Amino acid sequence: MTVHMDGIDVKLHRLLLVVLSSDSDGEIAAAISAMRRIMQKHRIDIHTFAAPLLGPPSAVESAQPEHGEEEQCKWQQAAWRCLAEAKPSLLTRGERAFLRNVMRYQREPSEKQKQWLHDLVARVRSFAR
Repeated sequence: MTVHMDGIDVKLHRLLLVVLSSDSDGEIAAAISAMRRIMQKHRIDIHTFAAPLLGPPSAVESAQPEHGEEEQCKWQQAAWRCLAEAKPSLLTRGERAFLRNVMRYQREPSEKQKQWLHDLVARVRSFAR
């Protein structure tokens, strides 16, 4: 996220993860309410919040990263998009947990992890069409 004041971006990021990964309607509603309060308090509009999440379409085209910081963002963004675009029944709890972990990686995923991410991206894309 582009908003970087007093950890607001981290709070919103964590709340969004709850919204995308929770199976509890109450937990999702509470996280959304908390996100709205934070955004209103800090005058962050939805477009500012969503812009980094949407990114250019080419960023999700490949779940096979090369080296470098720009490439690291590609596999992290691919994980984000999978969580954001997948219907709740499409991903298992283990797959959602894997995607959340990939988003936090500071290192390049292993070959097996890259393949799993690639497979998840392909599955989510096939159901989105």
